[in-house]
Amino acid sequence: MINFKNKKILVLSPHPEDGEIGCGATIQKFLKNGSKCWYAVFTKAEKSTKPPFKPDEQVREMYKSTSIIGFKKSNLIEKNWPVRTFSYHRQEILDHMLNLKKKINPDIVFCHSTHDTHQDHITITNEAIRAFKKCTILGYELPWNLFKFNSHLYVETNIQSANRKAMALSNYKSRSYRPYLSKKKILEVMGYRGLQIEKDYAECFEVIRQISYLK
Repeated sequence: MINFKNKKILVLSPHPEDGEIGCGATIQKFLKNGSKCWYAVFTKAEKSTKPPFKPDEQVREMYKSTSIIGFKKSNLIEKNWPVRTFSYHRQEILDHMLNLKKKINPDIVFCHSTHDTHQDHITITNEAIRAFKKCTILGYELPWNLFKFNSHLYVETNIQSANRKAMALSNYKSRSYRPYLSKKKILEVMGYRGLQIEKDYAECFEVIRQISYLK
C-alpha cells in the first residue's frame, strides 16, 4: 500500500526523459496529494543529441517536460556524466546519491527496474540500492529494455494524467525519432497496464524495497 500524501519523492532519471516515461503519471498523483518531488538527472546526453539540435537540447526539453508533469525547476538536480560511461563513474555516482539522501531524506525513490539492460540505467539502479536501502525503492519500466519485469505494484491513473504525461514527453523533439515517445505508444503501454487491473490506465513498478514504519 502506497500513501501518496505528504511524502518526499526522488526520481532518478539516468538520462533526460527516463523519469517521465517511467513514472510521469504517478508523480502527478503524489503532487496532487501534497507530496514534494525531486528529479535527479545524471547526464546532459550531448553525445546522443544529433544535429540539427544543439548538444544541450535535451536539457532544455527536460525543463519543459518536467514542468508539465509538475516538478519545480528548483527541484531539478543535474549532473553530467557522459552517456554509456556511468559504470566507470560508479563511485562518484554513489557519492552523489549519498549527498542526495542527506539533503532530501526521501521516503520513496524511483529508478529503473533491476532487469533493465541499458548499461547506464542498471548502474544508477545498483547504486540507488546501495545509497537508499533505508527507503522504499520502486523500479519503473521501459519495456524495450526488458527481457522480464516484476510487475509488483500498479498505480491507477486517469486519462487526464496519462495525456499530460504524453504531452510532457512530446517536448523531446530531439528524440522524436524514438517510437516509444509517441503519444500512441505511451498510452498503449499505460492502457495495457490498466487492462491488467481492469482500469483504463496505470503505471506498473517493481518493488525493489518497501519500508513501512509502525507509529
